[in-house]
Amino acid sequence: MGIWDVIGVCSYALSFSLFESLLVWLFFLILGGVLPEKLYRSRFVVITTVVVFISAIWAAFAQLNYDVVYDWHIVEALPWLAAYFISIAVFYGLVRQFERFAKLIYKVVMGISVLATLYVSSGVIGVVIVIIRNL
Repeated sequence: MGIWDVIGVCSYALSFSLFESLLVWLFFLILGGVLPEKLYRSRFVVITTVVVFISAIWAAFAQLNYDVVYDWHIVEALPWLAAYFISIAVFYGLVRQFERFAKLIYKVVMGISVLATLYVSSGVIGVVIVIIRNL
């Protein structure tokens, strides 16, 4: 593979990741518009971050156990889905209850925002390269 092929492969991965991130962002944006304000008030960023991180942890767990999870029927998956929603509810309660915990998460998110800018920029560059390669 030449350098242009390697750049193309990386660009496809970056483009897909950008599209995936935009879908998650759009989902939470719509959810924020639909939910009543008293559920999240000024902690929308913190609550959204907690939900995304917990979902990522559960998705990684499911990916590690793909062979087992793939063969599950709905009855076998229900306890795990319940545990997923309970973990989200517990962290939602922690964020609502403990101001220091919410501030800590907010500081982490603000620190990561610089890296997120680089991530989005590289994703946009990846999309441009994919478009150029397919013309």
